[in-house]
Parts: sequence; structure tokens; C-alpha cells
Amino acid sequence: MDSQLIQKYFEGKCTPEEVKQVLAWFRRGETDATVKQDIENFWKQAATAGVNPVPRSSPAQLLAKINATIGHQENKASTQAGQERKIIPLRLRLKQKGWHVAAAVLLPLLLVGLYLFFFRAEPTRIVVVQTGAGQQREIKLPDGSRVTLNAQSKLTYHVPFGRQRRELDLTGEAFFEVARDTAHPFIVRTGKIATQALGTSFNINYRSNDPVIRVALVTGKVSVTEQINGAAEQTAILVPGRQLSYHKQNRQVQQQAFHAKEALGWRNGLLYFRNADLQQIITRLENWYGVEIQLSGQLPAGATTWQYSGEYDQASLDKVLTGIGFVKDFTYERNGNKVILRFN
Repeated sequence: MDSQLIQKYFEGKCTPEEVKQVLAWFRRGETDATVKQDIENFWKQAATAGVNPVPRSSPAQLLAKINATIGHQENKASTQAGQERKIIPLRLRLKQKGWHVAAAVLLPLLLVGLYLFFFRAEPTRIVVVQTGAGQQREIKLPDGSRVTLNAQSKLTYHVPFGRQRRELDLTGEAFFEVARDTAHPFIVRTGKIATQALGTSFNINYRSNDPVIRVALVTGKVSVTEQINGAAEQTAILVPGRQLSYHKQNRQVQQQAFHAKEALGWRNGLLYFRNADLQQIITRLENWYGVEIQLSGQLPAGATTWQYSGEYDQASLDKVLTGIGFVKDFTYERNGNKVILRFN
């Protein structure tokens, strides 16, 4: 076999007649018996690594055509050469003495050619979406899912998204409307717990300054797992109308019905308090308005049981503080993003 013809074959420049000659050489038994298996293994490794093969045919079709071409009569070789102009075997066992040098030259061509002609390693990149104080953002993911990101929140995910996996990391609060895809579960990681869904809508609130992570399910079903010693253990399965509360410090888990305005009102600009204690109010205000709140004066006795209920629709921080202060007997001072609550 002419080494120049083999090189043309590697480069995809052979005419149909020349392809027939190369395939006839294959059939005479001068090829490595593991050629076809190597091709199949390469496809499997590429899929595992997240590389997206994009030949003119699908991987299964391409392998079938190569195998059929090698094993069948010569007149079919011409047809296959017309359908697949670039057919690149992965490895040849070159028996003739002078071919060892040629093999050393052709192997790099083989690998480069395989990459260029049959594979497109689509680059993976990280997407980070953030919101500031008082901001919300609507995100449409590549799989058709939608995310509403609340103020002072961050969502991180990899693209391509949805082909191999649908996984995101959330810090802050977001509402998810998940496109159904039974082959690729939708997973949101928040610290030590992960929420998995197939096609559903739910809200997650995970703040660094809040001791509790909350997952509220609106439609469908979700599974919540906890990472323990590197392994995921199922914590709960939620049904619509139920909320899971995960306490970060002691890993305690609670399930209860949730109040729609309290859990979801933020999507419409509603700041809602229902029997909120002092720390809960401070945390909500800090996250909502992007401020730092300090306390001064004589704190109310039993501050841990200090409760307040009320709602504010599209309200400024001054309006909220004035309203709560009137009921709970405190005044406030603002200096930039710092706020001091002075109890009388």
C-alpha cells in the first residue's frame, strides 16, 4: 500500500476509488483487529468527558457505516465513501518494515484529523448572574427553565447546560420554574443541601446571614438531600404547599405549610412579615435593601420572642422603618448603607 495514499486517506482527500483501495487493504487482514473496538471506545470516552461529537452522522450511524464498509463487498465501499468523505481509522498495525517511520508521522495527523473532522469539543464556561440591593432578574436557561432571582443573590451554572446535566449553585433567593426533562434532573445546590426536580416550580431562600435554608414547593415534587461526609442522603420529599426548613447549625429539618405572601410575595415587590422576630426583620431588611443594621439603646425584654406582622408593597426603606418603629417604639438613623435602630 502506497504510504502517500494512506496519508491522503487520513486527511480525507481520497477519491471514492482510492477509498476502495484502502478498504480492500483493510479486508486483506493487514489492519489491527482492534481498530473497530478502539473507535467505539473513543466515542464512549468522548461522551463521558462531555465532548459533543458532531460528525455528519450520529456516532452509532458512523460506526455502523465504517464496520459495514470494512466487512462488505467492494461496491458498497464506494457508496460509503460518498456519504462519509472523511473516514479516519484510529490505529493501524503497520507490518511492512518501512512503515514504522510513516506511522510516526501519520499518527499525529490521525489524531488532529479525528478531532477536526468528527468532533467539536464545545468549550465549557461558567455563567454567574448576580443582583444588587432592590434588584430582581429574570433568567431563561438553555433548557427552557426560568429563574427569578431576588435581590442580593447569585446564581452559578455551566454551559452547555442541559445536555449532560442541569445543575446550579444558588446563594440568596430565587424562584424556579423547571422545564420537564426526565433524563436530566434539575439540581440546585445551596450549601450542604441540594434540591432535585424534574418538572416543577419552587422557591429557595439561602442566605449567609440567615441560619435557616428554606425550600417551598409550589407545583410538582422535589427531593431534598443533605451532604454528609461527602455522600448525599435524602432528607425529605416535598409536595405542593409544603416548605422545608433546614437549620444550618444543628442540621435539624422541619416541614410545614407555608404562607404564600411570606414565601413568594417578594416576586411582586411585597415585603411581608408574619410573626417575625427582631433578628428575622433585621435579616430581611439587610438583604432586601443592601444595608447593615445595628441596634442601640435599651433592647426590648425577651427580644427573641419580639414579633411583628405587616406588609409593604414596593416601599422604600424609610417607609418600612418608620412603620415598624411606630409599632415597636424605636427611631432610626441612616448613614449611607449603615442603619442604627435606637430603642427608647
